Amino acid sequence: MLNNIEIKEVYKTIKASAIKANKEAVKTTVEVKKEVKEVSKPWIKLGKKALKGGVKMAEAQQEIAVEAIKEVKGQLKESASRFQKIVKK
Repeated sequence: MLNNIEIKEVYKTIKASAIKANKEAVKTTVEVKKEVKEVSKPWIKLGKKALKGGVKMAEAQQEIAVEAIKEVKGQLKESASRFQKIVKK
C-alpha cells in the first residue's frame, strides 16, 4: 500500500509531466499557427484579387443592363407611338 510520501511524489511527478506536456502543446500550436498563416497568405491575396475583380465585373454588368433597359424603353416608346398612329388611321 502507498503511504502519503509516495502519493505526494507520484502527484508531483504527474503534475510536472502535465505541465511539460502542456508547454509542448502550446509551443506546437504556436508553430502550427505560424505555418498556417504563412501558407495562407498567397490564398488570401488571391481571394482579395478575385473579390475586387468580381466587384468590377458586377459594376460593368450593371452598366450594360442599365443601358440595355434604356434602349428597350426607347424602342417601346417608339413602337407605342407608331402603333397609336396606325390605330388612329
